[in-house]
Amino acid sequence: MKHELKLYGAEWCGTCRFIKKKLEDNNIPFEYVDVDKNMQEADSLGINELPTILAYKKDKEDSRWTPTDGDVISWTKFLEW
Repeated sequence: MKHELKLYGAEWCGTCRFIKKKLEDNNIPFEYVDVDKNMQEADSLGINELPTILAYKKDKEDSRWTPTDGDVISWTKFLEW
């Protein structure tokens, strides 16, 4: 079963726009959630850094990436999913 990706970001976030474009350019299916318009959802998931990528498998969170995970390039693992 493939993962379902959600990218949490904001229009003012340059890194969010960059990652969103890379996912689109690589035809990676994902849902984009603008945290400024969906603060309640972001708060309920503990999203406190932007961008944040959540990967779901069978409707459960399987993986999470934020910029403070250390490896700035590690988000590219989602390009392989």
